[in-house]
Amino acid sequence: MLVAFFTLASLLQTGELSSPSNSFEIRGSVDLRWRDAREIGSRYSGLEGAGRLGIFRPDQSPFVAGFEISTFNDHSNDDTRFISLSAVSSSRSLDISQLFFGFQMTGNLQLELLAGKLPASNEYSPLISDLEWNKAGAKQKLTWQRSESRWSVSLFADQIALSQVADSALHQTSFTRDWMFIQGASLETVFPDISLRIRFGGTHSHILNVPNALKSKSAATGNSFSGSLDNPILGAKFSTSEAILELTALPLGLTTKLKTAFAINWRSSDLHRGFFVEGTVGNSWIKENLLGSLSYYYAEPDLTLASIADPHFSFTNREVFRGAISYFPLDDLKAELTVLYARAIAASSLQNTKKEIIFLGSLRF
Repeated sequence: MLVAFFTLASLLQTGELSSPSNSFEIRGSVDLRWRDAREIGSRYSGLEGAGRLGIFRPDQSPFVAGFEISTFNDHSNDDTRFISLSAVSSSRSLDISQLFFGFQMTGNLQLELLAGKLPASNEYSPLISDLEWNKAGAKQKLTWQRSESRWSVSLFADQIALSQVADSALHQTSFTRDWMFIQGASLETVFPDISLRIRFGGTHSHILNVPNALKSKSAATGNSFSGSLDNPILGAKFSTSEAILELTALPLGLTTKLKTAFAINWRSSDLHRGFFVEGTVGNSWIKENLLGSLSYYYAEPDLTLASIADPHFSFTNREVFRGAISYFPLDDLKAELTVLYARAIAASSLQNTKKEIIFLGSLRF
């Protein structure tokens, strides 16, 4: 399967294969990584791979649509895009990672309306959810900016289906979905004289009900619970607010970013909190450039639903220090080294101190 992705990537790079028409673009990526993760009482080490391939309407089109398939490992408690290439019994499958359609309007007043299995969003931090999660649901975003103004204001709302149909007619129950709602706003300004962009945003997420399929995984990855792991009773409801400050500058031609976020769950008994800060320096996806980042992530056990928290920071009930350095030998080729150290905030038999190192090679086309 990954060989097929590599073959298609080669054809696209050499121009032997093109989009079926000028109205669509073919995009994809192939990732190979070696990961060594050690947690007290367990260790995993092995080669993993991931691939995705999709066809999309160009970003500037008024009517947008996309379809993408990707590798998928539904038995993973880490990044589910990656499948093991060294374990014979590893679960290997393909999944529809994006299938959406919508409308967008550009100009001083910008409008975006999307429905389906959506592209990943970067409007909040890893404290709220996995930033690479392709959510199923709907999205609306409205942005206002005067052409001569350095200021812009955005409002957005996401309605996310956390489960497929929860029950079936076989059990004589109604067909329902479990939903997560995210609303937010941001204010952005640019100072071109000093090459500085400032963005301040706020979001609020609310989960009406946690589907049974996510309860066990959430209990195993950080949320407090009672009862057994097979049928846990989670210790909190989830209604989380977040504030974000993001600074972007270009000193000496190097893109420099600082992103900070603070979050609190109003429906947890002790008002569980989270804090995130990340600094990056360098230019990404530009030939012969380096990119480095340092991150600090602090998420108390019931800050958000653990199963949708960011796996790159080990979900919730974690204090994490993470560093990464990337080199781009070509515009579309990346080599990256990531080192992570995580400790459990609250004592847990399911989470211990974790150390992880990842060597990643990534090709996009």
